[in-house]
Amino acid sequence: RLMKEVLSRRGNVESFEFRCNDITDARTRILKIANESGDNLIVAPMNSKLSTVGCALAALQNENIQLIYASPEIYNCEHYSSPGETYWIFSLESGESGVWVKES
Repeated sequence: RLMKEVLSRRGNVESFEFRCNDITDARTRILKIANESGDNLIVAPMNSKLSTVGCALAALQNENIQLIYASPEIYNCEHYSSPGETYWIFSLESGESGVWVKES
């Protein structure tokens, strides 16, 4: 619903895809779009927690990237998620070129 509202108000909205379980891929693709456009970029991360971290890392590196949060109208608490056997551990590293993910 948010995307439909944004698209109806703005004609120059672009969408793109990235892997939802890859922080670096999300960060890299968002930075590429931001660097190519040179304009302010508003990102509404509406995917996984990992991709949202990638969005945040991109915004930390490029001040033209703005993050917004779209609150869900309702939560499906009963069927939201179920625990799995897999987990990811990441550490954040920083330096002159920004903040990036070092996989453990």
